[in-house]
Amino acid sequence: MPIRIPVQSVKVTRAGKSVFPKLNQPFDFTAEEIDALTAANPVCLRKPIVEAAAAAESDIAPEQEKPEAKPAAGAKKGAKKTTSDDF
Repeated sequence: MPIRIPVQSVKVTRAGKSVFPKLNQPFDFTAEEIDALTAANPVCLRKPIVEAAAAAESDIAPEQEKPEAKPAAGAKKGAKKTTSDDF
């Protein structure tokens, strides 16, 4: 069954009982349910694109720590920054 994420309240009937999938949570819809729901409201479901990308990203090894940025050349350590209140 295709997985879709309801972004609006939807109701499907399975085995004679009403089922209300949770909003913004993946749910296994049948192809017929998806067709019926999108015919009534084309934007009530979305594909789980963001969740798939997040899962793929978590499989990647974490990046090595980056060294801290060095102060700009000519900047003095502890020098006072000028603000608009100084004028």
